[in-house]
Amino acid sequence: MPQLPPSLARSISASPMRKTPVVIAFVTVLTVLLAAGLIGYGLWLGQHPSRAPGIFLLALLAAAALALPGLRFLWWLDRNEREAPLIFFGIFLFGVVVSVGLALLIAGPAGNGLLQGLGLMPADARSFDPLSQSTLPLEQIGRAEIVKLSFSRAIVPPLFEEGVKLLALLLLIIFLRAEFDSVRDGIIYGALVGLGFMVAETAYYVTDGFLRTGTLAFGQQLAARFYFLGLNGHTLFGALMGAGFGLARRTSARWMKILAPVVFVILALAAHLVQNTLTISVAGLLSTFLGFENTPLAQMPSVALWLCMATGTLFTLGLFYAAVLELLQEGGRWEQAVIRAELAEEVGTAVTPEEYGLIEAGWGWGTRVIPNFPDAAGHRIANAQNELALRKWRVRHEGGDPAADPIVIAWRQDIASFRRSSP
Repeated sequence: MPQLPPSLARSISASPMRKTPVVIAFVTVLTVLLAAGLIGYGLWLGQHPSRAPGIFLLALLAAAALALPGLRFLWWLDRNEREAPLIFFGIFLFGVVVSVGLALLIAGPAGNGLLQGLGLMPADARSFDPLSQSTLPLEQIGRAEIVKLSFSRAIVPPLFEEGVKLLALLLLIIFLRAEFDSVRDGIIYGALVGLGFMVAETAYYVTDGFLRTGTLAFGQQLAARFYFLGLNGHTLFGALMGAGFGLARRTSARWMKILAPVVFVILALAAHLVQNTLTISVAGLLSTFLGFENTPLAQMPSVALWLCMATGTLFTLGLFYAAVLELLQEGGRWEQAVIRAELAEEVGTAVTPEEYGLIEAGWGWGTRVIPNFPDAAGHRIANAQNELALRKWRVRHEGGDPAADPIVIAWRQDIASFRRSSP
């Protein structure tokens, strides 16, 4: 059997995945979720086998290309303790394949049942697409229908969609908890799930819109969903949710471990609700100001639609973005403080005095450098030193002894090996 990369092998060995029954449970759960997601896609695409699959694949590739800047930014954010690519991109692919597939599988019957239980008739599929906001002139439909459409658009999608993202984060925490150290980790992993979800959802709405109207609204859908290079919408909601789990992972207070995830899940739902209502309303008002009165958002020129959605988001969700940015900064400061404290006792072994002087000086939002080494080798050494420091903190945080931890010892050996092998 081929050996796993060292970083991935150590992540698994420091988690419940080191036990065979847990591995079996993890593989079983992933298999079931993957099968359910693929069934969801299959049932939907199978309704129009001659046209839907090709359009969906084309839209998926276009959305994935637009997600690359967001992926690159999240990869850069993860620079202090870079995870194995298999884990990083696996989380993103979970959002693409499983999350939307599950939503397609359960949203129809479950959403209809919820609405009917509240005495409301289920709305059609347009109510799940923000671009359908102004497809029906309000004066042409009754008050009851407005309530039904608004309820389904504002409440039902956030519940289902944030629910499947929550499931992804819970799986990561349970089975690969060694990957969660801080708020920044939580934000990155939550954002990855959300970005993957947004890629697949965009492809779904492009395809669904074509099947319903015969119009291939590539430009409108992409402009309305990737107006901040993918760092908007579901990416923001996932980042908020992940921040709560990151806070819980970092704290020792039991009440905080429970309260933080609950509060940030509610914040993610609130942000989703705001986008589905106020953001679209502000975008509609701005479109009128730009001279597109009585023009549905789905029929606006892509550039104008991008401007309306970006402006509406800044006005209505600006505080949520500010909160995530502050949490990222605080998480970065925390990581640097941990690295500085834990590597102080490594001076002369895993860290040279010159390198520790640079660590004490701090490196802000940049990447820590290692003097006298080429960039690639220096990055490997710095990442291994950061991994060493955070692993020592994690062991200490859980009541263990870092001096006796085999993973701590392995990271020290890696650092020495990287120094010897560097030209």
